[in-house]
Amino acid sequence: DSWFFKRDLAEITDFQSIRKELYADEMNHLGPYERGHYASRAYILMYKLYTMKLTKRQLLSLINDFGNPYVRGLGFLYMRYCIEPEDAWAIMREYLDDDEECTFGLDGTKKMTIGQFIRELIRETKWHDTIMPRIPIPKQKKFLAEIDERDGVVREEET
Repeated sequence: DSWFFKRDLAEITDFQSIRKELYADEMNHLGPYERGHYASRAYILMYKLYTMKLTKRQLLSLINDFGNPYVRGLGFLYMRYCIEPEDAWAIMREYLDDDEECTFGLDGTKKMTIGQFIRELIRETKWHDTIMPRIPIPKQKKFLAEIDERDGVVREEET
């Protein structure tokens, strides 16, 4: 039950109007909850974007919004939660070296670059204790191998 969704987002049907909400000053982290365990503004906006079924062009406009790391981070979260892993990875891999920094946790202590954030979205099964959609193991191994190769990490072969 979200007052923000009902009051501000429910009637919005076009991408340009939702973009105005993305730039509101209230989105100051990308965790799933606000204090008191209410859904965060970021997650409510991500849900609205999901109901709108973003086009690739719209999604790219979010993640290429340099200077606004929260909007960019929300675009990457959207990819991890809402689109097929192969399609998400095809875009995400191009941003692994992105060094724009953002605060990702409610308490303001979890700061990382967009590139580090993408790595975490691929490596982990949870984001701030919320379970993300499962990436099939063979695909995840492939994605992680690409990350390791890019980072110069050599891992022993599993037997």
